[in-house]
Formats: sequence, structure tokens, C-alpha cells
Amino acid sequence: MLWKLFRTPVFTGKSQFTRTYTTPPLWRALEHGEEVPIEEAELYQYQRYRWLTKDAKQLAARYRKYRLPALIDAAIGVAGSDASNCTKVLKCIEGQYNKSLILSMDNGQEVVARLPNPNAGPKFYTTASEVATRQFLRDRLAIPVPRIYAWSADEANAVGAEYILEEKASGQPLGLLWSDLPFSARSHIVDQVVDIEQRLSSVTFPRHGCIYFQSDLGSRPEHPSFHRIQSPDGDSQSAFVLGPLTHPRYWHRPTGQARLNLQRGPFKNMTEYARAIAKNEIQWTQTHAQPRMNDRRSEEQPETADEYIALLKRYIELVPYLVREPEDREFPSQLLHPDLHLDNIFVDPATKDITAVIDWQHAAASPVDLQPLFPQMLEPTTAGTGEGDDPLRQIYLTKLKGLNLRRWEALTEPYHKLLTDPTRLVPGCGERNDLFSLRHAMIAVVAQWDDVCMSGIKCPINFSQRELEQHEEEMELMEGVSLVLRQLQEQGLLPVGGMVPREQYDDAQRLNQHFRNEFIALGEDAKQRAMLARLWPYS
Repeated sequence: MLWKLFRTPVFTGKSQFTRTYTTPPLWRALEHGEEVPIEEAELYQYQRYRWLTKDAKQLAARYRKYRLPALIDAAIGVAGSDASNCTKVLKCIEGQYNKSLILSMDNGQEVVARLPNPNAGPKFYTTASEVATRQFLRDRLAIPVPRIYAWSADEANAVGAEYILEEKASGQPLGLLWSDLPFSARSHIVDQVVDIEQRLSSVTFPRHGCIYFQSDLGSRPEHPSFHRIQSPDGDSQSAFVLGPLTHPRYWHRPTGQARLNLQRGPFKNMTEYARAIAKNEIQWTQTHAQPRMNDRRSEEQPETADEYIALLKRYIELVPYLVREPEDREFPSQLLHPDLHLDNIFVDPATKDITAVIDWQHAAASPVDLQPLFPQMLEPTTAGTGEGDDPLRQIYLTKLKGLNLRRWEALTEPYHKLLTDPTRLVPGCGERNDLFSLRHAMIAVVAQWDDVCMSGIKCPINFSQRELEQHEEEMELMEGVSLVLRQLQEQGLLPVGGMVPREQYDDAQRLNQHFRNEFIALGEDAKQRAMLARLWPYS
């Protein structure tokens, strides 16, 4: 690795000065623990996966440029008074939304820097909410979360990007250990996960939204709505407030949905939220949507904005029966980790005690019905709640019942998925071009209406026989393609979702083209072959 000496202006809030930097060695962590040297340009790129469709767009959404010297300078400033130089920068294995670096200092300290990618969520709000949420978790609930040393939610800073500087989590990621752990150790970890969830549920909130510092939201020029969170002594003048949701599903649109006057919270009850997300979709559709072909439904007639709006209006009619909660009642929301997979849990390798839980980006105070059902390591692999399918999941449910009854009831409710799927699918449905899934979820509710609505009320919506036939035809085509893809994926010939490790990309492209040609050749005539070519998802 070549070392480079350069001089660059570093900007602070008060002055501008020039410092001489020697770029430290730059490294990238690989999947199995190896590290390889890289050039500076590679720090900013997304390097973990490639995509078999829309690859350039996916990579651009995960490209984050920043001023490395300024980031190093900021990290040195929080690493202790005896730190004067950064001796190594390690680019961590990438997730979908952030760049993470470990900066090693000449005094032995290590500082973790996290910078959100463009696809992570709204500027300012994503970082500001994560910082406030983590402070709330540490101060109020004693959750083991890495300490934040410094942060900025303003990309006009010296670094040129939003960032968080934090301590390195102690222990090892559970993903490195889980497959080799005995049942007793896994059970011990599951017990701790439930204990953490119990602490999270010990504080309830009267709104559905993300946590912020009041001082941050109060200074925003767009004047976002917020609701104060009471302090433990009942003082409403807390430093924390609930404000807008930050998940990109509520913000990202290729035509700039952020400029629309959309509702993003905080919401006072589930009904308000469920209706608001549909009205947001209607507003965006009326403003930006264009007719587009859906070859699974018709080779001649495009799907129109009016069709989507009509479907959303029917969804709004269903809302009171999906929510099952009086509109005028404020519901208690709870915090829950938004993505508790194995690599977000750190444990002591010797004791198997949890030492840190990381990645709270997009965490929100939300009703139980909107929360993930199980931590990733306990997710059922078949339909239903899976109670009894896995001894660890049974341990989780048994302990959860005694500590968080509301969440246990949601997990074991036989119609939970049926009733919540439509609401989960609405945000961003138009952008995903996934009207099928929303329509399918609503048709399922109508089909089982007598089971889910015990009061004898007539279902407020219906689907015509022609609509059901069209949907069935579309489903048959989708299932045919899905069957082929699933077989190829099970044999390791094509990646799930078209996302492939970077080093396998060229081989995956060749295999994809081969199997696409084989699939197209199944057509009996030129018209069928043209249709099959359009149905293949990776082109």
C-alpha cells in the first residue's frame, strides 16, 4: 500500500486552517475475517454486493463521498488527549445503509465512524434520531449500546457528510459464533434478548414516531411536528421528543417525494397512521405516477394511477377492521430493535453474555402490530407463528408471555399476519411496483372476513369476479417464474433477489443470461417467448 502525503484545508465552525496529513494504511474487511489493502476511492464505494438488475442505480444509492482528512481529524479529537495520529483505517463489512470504519490511533484507541449512505433515509432526521434514540436507551433503559463520542447531522460540516463517531463494541458479533454454539449457550442468549426487550417495553409512548432531541427538531426550518416525551419524574419538559419516522420507505421517491406535504408522524393512534400512509401514496401517485406495463396482467393495457388509487381507497375502507382499535384512543407504543440479526448482537465469547446491541438506525416507538415478530435467529421458516417448531422459539415465547403480554398476544394471534400485511405493504408500494402484493393481502382479508370480523358486519369492500380472475392469472405467472428461480437458487446457481457477492458477479451474469435464454425458449411461439423475456426479473 502506497502512503500519500497531502495538505488539505480543514473547516471548522469558527476558522479554516491547513494541516499536513499522512494518509494511514487503508484496509477493507472481508467476510471471513481477512483484510485487504484498498485505495482511498474504494472507501466511498459499495463493495460487498452487485445486482443482476439496476446495478448502477443500486451502487449509486450506496456511494458515500466524504473528506477523509476531516473525518480522521474529528476521530483524533475524541480518541484521547494523547492521540495525535491515525495509524490505520479499516472499512468494515458493509450493510445496506451505512459506511462503517474503524480508525486506529497511535495511543491504542479505536474509534468507529459511521456515515449514512444516500439510501439510508432523510437527511438530518436519520442521524439526529439515531443519536437521540441511543442516548435514550443508555440513559433511561441501561441498554448496552456503544457510547457516541461526537456526531453531526449536517452534511455541510468539515467532513462533507453526516457522521457518528462512537466507541467500538466490545465482544464479538454473534454471527461469528451462533452456528457453533451449544443449545445451552443459545438459550442463555435468547433469555438475554427477552430481558432487553422487556426493558424496551417498560417505557410506553403515546405516539408512533422516532425519538429526537427537542433542541434538534425545534430548530428545523420546516417545523416538523413533535410530541414531548415525559421524563421519569413526570416532567414533560424532557430533552426527548417523538418526531417523524425515518425509514426510507416513508421518504425515498425517484421524483423527490420529500418535497410533498406528506404525513410522517408522530401519529396519535394506529388508525391515523394506517390512513395517513395510504393518503401519502395517493398524493404521490396523483403527482408523479405514470402508466406502466405489467406484463403479468396484460400485454396491451398498462396499469394506471387510477387503478392504484382505487385500490388504496378500498384499503382505507378496511382500516377500522384491520386495526381493531378505537380511533379516539391514544395507544401505547413501544421501542423494539428494528433489525435484530446476529451481527447486530455482540457477546463475550467466554461467558456468552451480551455486551452490545448495535445499529438502531430507523428505530421507532411503534405499536406492537408494526414491529418485527421475532429476532432474526428465531424467525420461523414456515408459515404461521411457528410456536413449537423450534425449542429456542418456544423458550422465547414462554419467557415473553410473562414479561410482555401485549407482544406475546400479537405473536400468537392466529390472524395477526392476515390483518397486518396490508398496512405493512402500503408505504412505497407504488414505487416498488408491487400492487400485486397489496391486492393479494386485501383479497385474503375479504376471503376470510367471517373469521376476522366476528361482529357480523358486512365487509366494506369487494373484488369483482373479473378482478379475481385477473389476479389469479397474474399469480399463476408469478408462481411459475418463482418456481424456476427458487430451483436455481436452491442449487446455488442464481442469487436470491438478484444480489450477488461482488467477486461472483461476472459468473452470476453469465449464468443468469444462460438460464434466461433457457426460460425464454420454453415459449411455444414468438409472442410467448417475448412475454417470457419480459417476465424474467434479471435483465
